[in-house]
Amino acid sequence: MFRTLLRSAILVGITLQFILAPTPVAAHGKELEAVFLKTGVEKLSEADVRALESILAKRPDNLRVLRNVGMIYMFRARAGIDFDRHIEAAIDLFERGLALDAGDPWLHACYGISCGLKADHSWSPITKVKFVRTSMKELDRAVEIAPDFLEIRQMRAMVLREIPSLIGKPEVAREDLEFILRSAESGKAYLDEQSICQSYLALADICFEEDDRARAADLLHQVLLVAPDSPEGKVASHLLVDWELERPDTPRRFPQSVWNCAVDRAALFSPLEKGLGAEPENPAILTDLAATHICGGLGTPADAEAALRLMEKAKGLAPDDPFVRGVHGAMMAFWTKFAWYPVVRLAWVNLGIEEMTSAIDSVPSADEVLLARIRRHRGMACATVPETVFGQSAIAKADLDFVLSVARKHPGLFPPQETAELYLKRGELHMMAGETARARKALNEIFAVAPASCQASRARDLLDRLP
Repeated sequence: MFRTLLRSAILVGITLQFILAPTPVAAHGKELEAVFLKTGVEKLSEADVRALESILAKRPDNLRVLRNVGMIYMFRARAGIDFDRHIEAAIDLFERGLALDAGDPWLHACYGISCGLKADHSWSPITKVKFVRTSMKELDRAVEIAPDFLEIRQMRAMVLREIPSLIGKPEVAREDLEFILRSAESGKAYLDEQSICQSYLALADICFEEDDRARAADLLHQVLLVAPDSPEGKVASHLLVDWELERPDTPRRFPQSVWNCAVDRAALFSPLEKGLGAEPENPAILTDLAATHICGGLGTPADAEAALRLMEKAKGLAPDDPFVRGVHGAMMAFWTKFAWYPVVRLAWVNLGIEEMTSAIDSVPSADEVLLARIRRHRGMACATVPETVFGQSAIAKADLDFVLSVARKHPGLFPPQETAELYLKRGELHMMAGETARARKALNEIFAVAPASCQASRARDLLDRLP
């Protein structure tokens, strides 16, 4: 009776979470089940996996790398890729991690998911019960440690949706999902678009089972407002028809995840594009143009794709250049912002951070200008990726403080808008840490540097939120 437990475990969130296929998928045809089974694991190259394994071999006690390699193994096991080898490797890494830090909520949660996968693949009822109970114990412990981590709350909620009520706690699933949606919709906590869509679908299923048809319709409608062309959007469209629900006319509640900076793109890009036209094989120009796409405050999928193309060419031309390597790593982290499948985000964020760090370590400490140019990218990237998943805010703060100190000594090192972007991100980090006075100071610096910029407009919005 546990055969469907974890039938559709899907890691969600750049941020990295798991979702178990909710009842609508099981109840409404194999074509929908197939949609939910798409985890993106097939999009992860063997080269990326080997690179992460190599990093772990060099630093076996690095919890971030250990945890994320374990997640990739777990993903592969879930996809049926050499299940026994990958699930045992994942469990081994999570157990090693817990021995190093028993208070890491992600390790408890992922260990719990791995035990659930073991239960799903066991034919022994006794073994199934044993692993299911361990799974729930570990997930409960993870939520106890980090009750505000939406990713972990979602992992538990989706597992609970599939466990029979005799063993599970079905009422907790709804509580978790309601908490997730309240927090994400209010903007108080980060959750990526795929994760929010999965949560909407799961809660819609619960509401429909409880005959709350209006709420179910509204939740499916929210999926279509967030990502109508996604696999989850196709599921929502199907269910609206299949459940004979009328789609309401309510506004989108989940905040937009992409902030498009209303800047004069021509002023930023035209000189670089003209230079590239004259010297198409110049890695410095290629890298500067990519850097503008990455850190220009633009934040669009088109910018991510442009940066990817430019940096692949630049790295091919100058693979050992520290600035090229640094911006290539920044591009990897930035590109994942728009990657739908979380397994790709998981790998590329880690690889990007590693590449940026390696580039920084290769630069002499006396060359503070070059260090500032590279650390600017690592600082911005580490400040942007989800803190609950990657825990890079300390590095982000140190990098941005260093860059701003160098920029004060070298006026004109960065264009005004880029300097404003640094102050904006630093102010946001201060806000996250509850450092109100420091946040206010950083945000007010923007008005002196670039008072007419879109960063200044954003700073005014943030200042209005401060007490």
